Amino acid sequence: MKPGLALVFAICLAGCRSSAHDPSGAAPLRQGLASCAAVGDCAAAPGACELTACTNHACVVTPDPACDCTLQAGACDDGNACTLDLCALGACSNTPLAGGGCCTAPGDCAAPNACQQSPTCDAATCTYIAKAGNVACCNAISDCTGTATCVANTCTCGAGTKYCDARGCIPNAECCTAAQCDSTNSNGATCTSGACSYSSCKAGHGDCVTTAPDTNGCETDLTGLSNCGGCGNVCNAVNASAPACDGTSCSYTCNPGFGDCIKVGANTDGCESSTNTTASCGACGRGCSSTNTAVRSCAAGVCTSSCAVGFGNCSQPVAPAPDDGCEVDLTTSSTNCGACGRGCSANNAPAPSCAGGLCNSACSAGFGNCTQPAAPTADDGCETDLNSTGNCGACGRTCSLSNVSVAACTGGLCTSTCSGTFGNCSHPAAPALDDGCEVNLSSATANCGTCGRACSLANVSAASCTSGLCTSTCSGTFGNCSQPVAPAADDGCEVNLASSAGNCGGCGRACSNASVSGAPTCSGGLCTSACVAGHGNCARPAFPTADDGCEVSTSSDPSNCSGCGVVCNPANASAPSCVVSVCAYSCNSGFADCLKAGANTDGCETNLSGLANCGGCGNVCNPTNASAASCNGTSCSYTCTAGFGDCARAGANTDGCETNLTNDPLHCGSCVRACSAVGVAATACAASLCTSTCNAGLGNCTRPAAPGADDGCETDLMLSTSNCGGCGRACDNTETAAVTCSIGVCTSSCLTGFGNCSRPVSPAPDNGCETTTSSDPVNCNMCGSVCPAPTNACQVTLCASSACGYVSTGGPGCCNAAATCGANVCQNVACTANRCVFSGKAGVLGCCNAPADCPAQSNPCLANTCTNNTCGTMVILCGDGGVDMTAPEDMVAPLDLTVPDLGTPDLATPDLAAIDLATPDLSLPDAALPLSLTGGGGCFAGGGGEPASGLWIAAAIVLLLAFRRRIRRA
Repeated sequence: MKPGLALVFAICLAGCRSSAHDPSGAAPLRQGLASCAAVGDCAAAPGACELTACTNHACVVTPDPACDCTLQAGACDDGNACTLDLCALGACSNTPLAGGGCCTAPGDCAAPNACQQSPTCDAATCTYIAKAGNVACCNAISDCTGTATCVANTCTCGAGTKYCDARGCIPNAECCTAAQCDSTNSNGATCTSGACSYSSCKAGHGDCVTTAPDTNGCETDLTGLSNCGGCGNVCNAVNASAPACDGTSCSYTCNPGFGDCIKVGANTDGCESSTNTTASCGACGRGCSSTNTAVRSCAAGVCTSSCAVGFGNCSQPVAPAPDDGCEVDLTTSSTNCGACGRGCSANNAPAPSCAGGLCNSACSAGFGNCTQPAAPTADDGCETDLNSTGNCGACGRTCSLSNVSVAACTGGLCTSTCSGTFGNCSHPAAPALDDGCEVNLSSATANCGTCGRACSLANVSAASCTSGLCTSTCSGTFGNCSQPVAPAADDGCEVNLASSAGNCGGCGRACSNASVSGAPTCSGGLCTSACVAGHGNCARPAFPTADDGCEVSTSSDPSNCSGCGVVCNPANASAPSCVVSVCAYSCNSGFADCLKAGANTDGCETNLSGLANCGGCGNVCNPTNASAASCNGTSCSYTCTAGFGDCARAGANTDGCETNLTNDPLHCGSCVRACSAVGVAATACAASLCTSTCNAGLGNCTRPAAPGADDGCETDLMLSTSNCGGCGRACDNTETAAVTCSIGVCTSSCLTGFGNCSRPVSPAPDNGCETTTSSDPVNCNMCGSVCPAPTNACQVTLCASSACGYVSTGGPGCCNAAATCGANVCQNVACTANRCVFSGKAGVLGCCNAPADCPAQSNPCLANTCTNNTCGTMVILCGDGGVDMTAPEDMVAPLDLTVPDLGTPDLATPDLAAIDLATPDLSLPDAALPLSLTGGGGCFAGGGGEPASGLWIAAAIVLLLAFRRRIRRA
């Protein structure tokens, strides 16, 4: 709503709620019910104890102080049975009651039933309403069908009937809907003609009880003993105890001698069969086996059949294990050998066995099963010790007495003591017969000196034994030197005379150990022993001459220097000699003995003018960083590649162009150019230029190139305007009067109207006098001079011509000149602190600065204009050119629209609450200056209580527009 219209509507409401004075002093009960000129224009008082008056052209109803409620029959009765109606001191009181359906709060009411929502307490009475969605719930009898009544919000039928929605009360009905039939244990329920039916029952359940009303569905558990797997299937405990049901059939724990052998259907006949027959012996269907039997029989649930010849019924298993008949072959069973239970003895027999009904067990070592008794005599196992001379290794095997002095048996072998030179060598094992002492040990090459000692054939051409010694003939270079005596084993021709140091070339010829290193050695029948340092084995005499060891001194003999036949060479030298096994020479001029490998027999082999041995052995001219190298017989010289120099030339100068002239601060650009230490904290060289780190405040800015000398850190960065704070960082001369540098910061003085305010530090570039102090509000006239903040909401700070000032924000009531504020004929206008200030024109009739400036009948003073409330013209300034009424602080005197709060008026006609104030059709155009609302006799309702019909006309216009808009919408 626009400000002008808002003001009209506010003033209109103020007129409707005028605080008229009542001469009786009673507070009004209702006011503003209608407009009036006299009390006759108002309707009669609605109550017997109420008075009607016309006050300020409005009908007002007040209590009649002369009325006593006790004199009026039923004057306090409010028509509500749940209130206590009293009259006290001429005033009625109606106090709510609780209990019996009356309440002061919902908690006083009884709990709801299944058809009722939670109660409410309305007009002191408990009120219940039916729950929605339940067909049997109601709020009135009309909500029920047929003859049903509505009791406690529930449709209720007479005895013997059931309420079924649209069908009303049905006699003898089990159900109305399928939901009333218990489908918990069924696969679906229906309600047909008031009776429940079920499609089928879920597993484990049955509809066994069908007596009406059959609403309990598949109520029977089919795992019970009375209805096992089906209705009426009773588990019969004949010959049994502890019957059980798994939901399909019965099961039993049978008494001894009986079995549940017939299990047809639900198996309700108990344990009906005897278990003492050959067909069911000990268990149903467990027949006595006919395997190897002569006659089958059963006793006490065990098969006791008689057997065919050679077999035995030994195990007689108990049910439920099946019978195995005459399961044992008595001719082969080691545990039932010849009879049940006759086991073959384990006496010295690790694996008892039976054959033909006799135990023929294999025996432990050293024992024999010689007796083998027959059944029923118990078996005695391997009873015979086979270490006796009469049973040596086998039953009945005796030891021979041939060439024997004393017979003996050990470990099943005959170990008899022999006579003379004979030996018991073969020891034949059972079952072979013993042969006594069968060998002559004095001549047998296989048993020479003792049994089993054969003459070795190693390197032997013909074996022989004489008096117990092996005297074999040798082959090749081998000799039979040791000839060991029994019992030591013979070693044949054990010595290789071509390699044995103790028998070199012949048995007993040992190699000498004179000057020999370690053990002497033999090769090809010659002594080839290794010598101690400084000696050589050069002669090496042959067998039978004795060996002479290492007879030559190789540490001093120039003809055998370091070894036999090693001769010192006199090339480019004179007077060779042998010193400590190495050749030594006196070299000719220009030559040297550089290669001294081994005994150094190559003389003075090296020319000292070569690049590999320049002026001396091992002086190699290194061409590192050089394109060419040469040797003058004393030292090396080089042609260096770019960026390198031969700066260090000590001795033979073998290090090439060793210096990097691009990064060596001692040789930066040339061998003789060092980086200056002037003002330097740490010297450095890069790309042949000195890049030294400077002391604080100095800079290495020029960096002269070689061959010129380096000048170190030559620049003062604290004062140089060309290098202020850093090399090359010049002070900017923009808008400057004089360029200066102080402590590495550009402190240039500026032209008038400019300031050097930011003063950036290195490495940021300088920006000169960057600030316009003639117009910058935060640096106005000088750096850091900030213009004060605005003094009110209408001002914006500025800086102009180096001075601070303010300009208008351009908002309502704001100005830079009074001409922009607008005014009416009664107003003087001024622009003060950028705000429009109005005052009434003095001496002009109808103009004011306060209500006191207006005639007594005029009120209030609006926009410096006295309003005429004698049904004349009311002037209201609004719109863009007038006073913004939403900002009353912009006025010299605030507009006082305060009225007493008389409560909400009862505006039954018209309904102002229904007006859609947001509808654009209610928006009035901004009025020109001034806007006059004129009525035919109404006046502005102010503090004096004058008529306000003019305002009613304004309100009527607003309401007429609203109703017209609603009619259009309809």
